[in-house]
Amino acid sequence: MNLKEQLNRCEEVFGEMAKNVFKSIKDISPRTVNNIHDYLANNLYEDDTLDLKVRELCVISMIAAQGGLDKALKVHIKTALKHGASENEIIAVIETVGAYAGMPKSMLALLVAKSVFEEK
Repeated sequence: MNLKEQLNRCEEVFGEMAKNVFKSIKDISPRTVNNIHDYLANNLYEDDTLDLKVRELCVISMIAAQGGLDKALKVHIKTALKHGASENEIIAVIETVGAYAGMPKSMLALLVAKSVFEEK
């Protein structure tokens, strides 16, 4: 897959948000942007073992469990919604994070989710 196809695939999955994030770091690290495109477009998001909704719910749980990644969490919540996840499914995933990664991380992720839901 050439770079243009990778960019199109990333935009297809993540929408305009991906383009904005990649633009914001491309000037300081084009290599990082290329690596992200290559990995996401050529490998991870081309594998259809998990559909995009399930994959994004998994990503939400991992980002929420790490904590402190509000911008990334917001992007992936929006992406999950775009690919058919319901608000209730996203909430359930984040609630599960509380049991395994800690309630403070879950509560912060719920606040990010709430802000995304309110934007709609």
